Order: sequence, then structure tokens, then C-alpha cells
Amino acid sequence: MPLMRWNKNTVWQNHSAVAGETSPTVDVSKVQTLLIYVQVSAATTITLQVDTVNGMQDYDTMTFTGAGYNWWNILSLPADLIRFQTSNAATITIDVMYKT
Repeated sequence: MPLMRWNKNTVWQNHSAVAGETSPTVDVSKVQTLLIYVQVSAATTITLQVDTVNGMQDYDTMTFTGAGYNWWNILSLPADLIRFQTSNAATITIDVMYKT
């Protein structure tokens, strides 16, 4: 088996998002493990959405009561595309790190 490498895709970097805004999609079709870093400047809920036969659907959420950061560690995700949505306006950074 070839050596697996960590790669990074910065989805938003200090992005001033408005309430309800969704990020660009990230192709995770060939990804085995995901590690997602989320940093926000204000209270908001970040929703991880996955592409399904019925379009993008909510998969998981991360709620912040104020400025801060947190991580998602996802070992298995049966989807080809993901994206993120914010519930409130905030400055947001999201890095998707993955092993291929």
C-alpha cells in the first residue's frame, strides 16, 4: 500500500460570511480520513453538509456560543462532496485536511 499523505484545502480564510451562507464544495471522493478545523469570530452554528441523491443534506453541526475554534475528526464519510453553512454572520476560517 502506498504511503498516505495529509493534504489541506482551505475552504474559507478569515471570510466574512453572512447568515445562511454556504461555502464552496470540497471533493472528498478519494479521501479516507478527514480532519476539519473551524474558527469563528462570533456565536454561530457551522453545519457540515454532504451531497446525496437528494442534493446537499445536513450531516453534523458544530455550535459556538462566541468566538473560538474546534475540530471535526471524521473517519468515514460516504459522500463525494461536502460543504459548510453558517447560521449567523461571522468571520470564519475552515481548513479541510485529509488523507488520500
